[in-house]
Amino acid sequence: MKKLLLLLMISPMILISQQNNISYSDHIMLIEAERKVQDNMSFTYYYNRAWGFVKNDGEASYDAIVYFYRAIEIAPDNMLGGIYSDLGNCFRGGLKNYIIAEEYYSKAILNNFQKSFVYYNRAICRYMNGNLESSRIDLMTSKRKGWSNDSFNLMKLLE
Repeated sequence: MKKLLLLLMISPMILISQQNNISYSDHIMLIEAERKVQDNMSFTYYYNRAWGFVKNDGEASYDAIVYFYRAIEIAPDNMLGGIYSDLGNCFRGGLKNYIIAEEYYSKAILNNFQKSFVYYNRAICRYMNGNLESSRIDLMTSKRKGWSNDSFNLMKLLE
């Protein structure tokens, strides 16, 4: 019975990990982080805790990722895009998992969070994943929307 209860508690993280091609070590760390999360809290609680972990531990915080996932479960529709972008930042900047990060930036855009930096961040992921043409398109969009910081030196793709 205890094994079944434990499996039910961590099963959301297992599903998320399997769906997102997360490495085994990241998967284990996410499960450990999930075990520490307090259940039945508000969206604001989960979202603020996630940002607290990002500020204190950086974007590679497994705790932040788990709290962002919890916030998504109960997020108002108008907040989903921003949270997906935040998750993209954790996976891109923190865990260097550009495949998952690209998926989250795409979800952010699909949820009307179409800020210039989201397109630039997705361009980074697409470049790192070897999709130069899609990266170029995102770079053009980010530039058209006003993005000018090229910390990854990708604007050369537009020349």
